[in-house]
Amino acid sequence: MPGTETATAGFSLVITISLMVLLSLLAVGLMSLASISLRKSTSSTAQTEARANARMAIMVALGELQKQLGPDQRISAQAAILDQNPTTETPEGVQHPHFLGVWDSWDTWLTDKKGNLAIQDTYRDGRHPSLFRRWLVSHPTSSELGSALSASIPGDAALLCGEGSAGADPSRHVRAAKVPVSAGSETSGHFAWWVADESMKARLDLQDRNAAESFEDAQRIAAFSGRPGVESMSSMEGFVTDPESIAKMVSLGQATISATNARDHFHDLTSHSTGLFTDVRFGGIKKDLNLALEADQVPEEMQEVTLFGGRPFNPPIRPMTGALADINPSNPYLAPMSWRTMREYYRLYREFPGDSTKHPIAWKGGEPATERFVMGKQSQVGRWGTEGYTRLPILLRQTWVLATKSESNPNTSGGRDYYVLAVPIVSLWNPFDVAMEIGSEEI
Repeated sequence: MPGTETATAGFSLVITISLMVLLSLLAVGLMSLASISLRKSTSSTAQTEARANARMAIMVALGELQKQLGPDQRISAQAAILDQNPTTETPEGVQHPHFLGVWDSWDTWLTDKKGNLAIQDTYRDGRHPSLFRRWLVSHPTSSELGSALSASIPGDAALLCGEGSAGADPSRHVRAAKVPVSAGSETSGHFAWWVADESMKARLDLQDRNAAESFEDAQRIAAFSGRPGVESMSSMEGFVTDPESIAKMVSLGQATISATNARDHFHDLTSHSTGLFTDVRFGGIKKDLNLALEADQVPEEMQEVTLFGGRPFNPPIRPMTGALADINPSNPYLAPMSWRTMREYYRLYREFPGDSTKHPIAWKGGEPATERFVMGKQSQVGRWGTEGYTRLPILLRQTWVLATKSESNPNTSGGRDYYVLAVPIVSLWNPFDVAMEIGSEEI
């Protein structure tokens, strides 16, 4: 039938067109998938490159940290230590107060290791420029980083410590210059790094020593320093201080639960502040002198020695100069800080025999000084630093009240005698935590 053939031919056309549309959709889908895969691959490559640069930044920072602060005879401090006006809360005259600097320490004779400095250089404010090593922050050319007082950081510097860590105040943010990563003659990326010293921050997770509920708690708390009054700081109102909450404090970010502006103290507070008792002069670990100074018998190296000619002498803490150690010393009475002097000062808190509330000072009327006291006993002979530690009040004020008076002289006709009265008023301050008294009213 003619109608049947016409219907069959039309159906074939519809199927053909449908297949063409389906193939077109499939082609467009495959192209879109390929484009997405290409963009994802490009993004993944950039992300991988960025992560590799970040790992390089960490490696460079750790390398510089080990190089500059590895030896014990190094000292670190924030640039804020160069504050030109310490009386204000915000450092003045320091462009980058949160940069961490590294200095060499003074050697045995308080001079630098290269011998370019003398003892008088120790009396200047701050560290001597020749002892400075570098700032622990990235820069394309570290020699051009210059001083933290006026160092210039490019406008495209990387923000390494921003609002999420240190709050909204830009003065607490830290930016570092980018270091280019080159592949041949082309720059393929950049990295930046900055080192912060957690050991300079106060611990916010320390418990109050008086809050110990058991002997074990007391032992654990005693291993740390005293707890700072974190809740008294600005922006830390509401900070929880109960022992249970403090024990669970693991980060400064956690402190924002109770003190919403805790991030303002990113450069001041931490829960990870640790340190080592290193000897920055000679290297190694410092020695605890408490037991040596408390013991009735001091260690041999601290005991009195006999020099040439039978002259006794107490070993000084620092090496002796020729003025003291020669056979004929040029200044035999120079008073260095000796181990014995330190021991006597350390034991000043001990009670005097017979009266546990007073440390009397016996005044010799004709001398402007007091007798020396050695380990609670009055010394008959000696000088400061060799025979005993002098306990003296500190003179705060000396005022003279002057008055004149005239009287007629009966032995002369019309004559008069004139008198001048001078009354000294002396104000003394007792710097010790126990009472001091002058045994005689005549001075």
